[in-house]
Amino acid sequence: MKELNEVLTESFKMVIDKMETIKDVKKSSYVGKVYTQSGKTFVVKSLFVDPSRQRFITEVERLLYQRGVMLACPVKTCKNQFFFMHRGHPYVLYPWIPGEPLSLHEEKHLLQLTETMARFHILSADLTFPSNVNIYSHRDWVEEYQLRIHTMKTFRKKNKHAKNKIKRYISEKIPYFIGIGTEALRLLKMSHYPLKRNEPFRKQTLVHGDFHHNNVLVNGNEEVIIDFEDVRYDFPSKDILRLFSMYCMKNAFNHETFERMMKTYEKVHRLQLKTKEVVYIDLLFPHIFEHMIRKKRYKKGTLKEVKHLIKQEKNKADYLSSKIYDQFPSFQKQTKR
Repeated sequence: MKELNEVLTESFKMVIDKMETIKDVKKSSYVGKVYTQSGKTFVVKSLFVDPSRQRFITEVERLLYQRGVMLACPVKTCKNQFFFMHRGHPYVLYPWIPGEPLSLHEEKHLLQLTETMARFHILSADLTFPSNVNIYSHRDWVEEYQLRIHTMKTFRKKNKHAKNKIKRYISEKIPYFIGIGTEALRLLKMSHYPLKRNEPFRKQTLVHGDFHHNNVLVNGNEEVIIDFEDVRYDFPSKDILRLFSMYCMKNAFNHETFERMMKTYEKVHRLQLKTKEVVYIDLLFPHIFEHMIRKKRYKKGTLKEVKHLIKQEKNKADYLSSKIYDQFPSFQKQTKR
């Protein structure tokens, strides 16, 4: 920490009173709080990513801030850069944003956060990056879906006779989700996904990548979005799905709530029909179920909690399976062949 203190002092010409570590995960992330003698407080952060990725993140934050998105904008160094190098890794200094995370207990909280998300998405369109910034986008979804389906098949093969009750229960439910994932993959290949994915970046929108209530702080009358480390060009479904899955951790799936969430989103950020088609396919795919397996999230929960999560994911998939065919008749026609 002494070395980091010295680098901060040199990079920003600040007099540091004290520093405290908030988070320090080896080779993953570092977050520290910096108190200066001038009375200002900052956050210093490193994601231990390559400088190209960090440059993209900080440029996104800068451009969004200029657009009016409330966030912690990176502080420039004395060399007019948005990050500095320390021990071979880029670090960024942000102003400390006081505030508390938004709640996500009730539907009204979900809708409030959905509106905030939609405003961020629409303001992220048509950004112009400096020529030296590499643009980061999502991996090909066809490849991603295939890998996720393989993960589910592998887990079931290894654990369908497991003594662990949670693993065995998950294994019993996997065939259903493989079926849903396979159908979503089939629809994706039929959809306008390749066309929309290959559009110029300026016509696309960014996603936060980890949008939920803990990453939106209430600061006075303002809502400030934080932690953009997973930001990239992708479809809105990634943020919608993350937020809704967090809501369903404590609440039962309700299709009326889901519909109100989507209507709230589209009141702010109207989706083109071709984009909406892709978004609903992605919402159908069992990302949350597969993520629980791949990241071994089930180890942190009880059997009751795992059953609750799986039930909500199944109810969502059941509902969207029928809704997609109603909303996009061309899929239904090809399904009947």
